[in-house]
Amino acid sequence: MSDLKDNNEEKERAFQERIGYAFEYTRKLLLQRMVEKEMESGKDRFEANHGWIMGAIKHGGDELYQKDLEKKMHMSRSTMTGILQGFEKAGYIRRVSVNHDARLKKIVLTELGEKFCSDSVKNIHEVEKMATANISEEEKEAFFKTLRKICINLGDERNPGEENLC
Repeated sequence: MSDLKDNNEEKERAFQERIGYAFEYTRKLLLQRMVEKEMESGKDRFEANHGWIMGAIKHGGDELYQKDLEKKMHMSRSTMTGILQGFEKAGYIRRVSVNHDARLKKIVLTELGEKFCSDSVKNIHEVEKMATANISEEEKEAFFKTLRKICINLGDERNPGEENLC
């Protein structure tokens, strides 16, 4: 009986690892296609790789700070600092002092940053259209339902989706 249990545990672990591998492989492939599409539209590699952060800035509300982005994007302070400095240098964002705390600077999209986001949304939609070309609406619904369950099982109640799109 113990051998059967061990065999079942091995099969279950192998199944879970295949899901992880499939997610990672698909994530990398989507990111690669997105970066290619962004670079085709004139963005450099830095900009193409960090468009999702611009989306998070756009949808972050009126009081968005670096620490909020670090948490939302699961990035370290030093990594986020470098990315934000690059965006600021390119003219996509401004850091604005707030009255209630001299140490804080909220992050604000500039007009150029807004254009960056609208261009990125077009590119994202093109890549998603390519990725889902032969997938029915029912299959997409089932896919997102499954993703939501996986997120919940992993302790995250938020729904995966377009929350960070520009």
